[in-house]
Amino acid sequence: MTLWDPDAPHPGGWWHWVAFDIPAAATGMQRGAGSGAAPAPPFAIEGETSFGSSGYGGPCPPPGDAPHHYILTAYALDVARVPGAGRSTTGPTLLEMIGGHVLAKATWLGRFGR
Repeated sequence: MTLWDPDAPHPGGWWHWVAFDIPAAATGMQRGAGSGAAPAPPFAIEGETSFGSSGYGGPCPPPGDAPHHYILTAYALDVARVPGAGRSTTGPTLLEMIGGHVLAKATWLGRFGR
């Protein structure tokens, strides 16, 4: 699962959440998952965001910018664990690693400005 802001004034956009190895049996997440208030699903791994840490980092476009697009994507893979991925895996690296393993994906788009 990734949350990405392609409108961020940063090369390659801004990765707000990188989570993977979420068990296939997971049917949801606790409110606040990934924020430290609640853990991601058991056995899931949270990779490195553009904030330089793991966990969820909420939307925060620069004041006065047009609203940014936030793209949340859930991937169904043909592997239980992403080979070679760990806590330092970034969003772009994760996408490379799961190439060829994606069975399906669902994407949600939100917009936020301030």
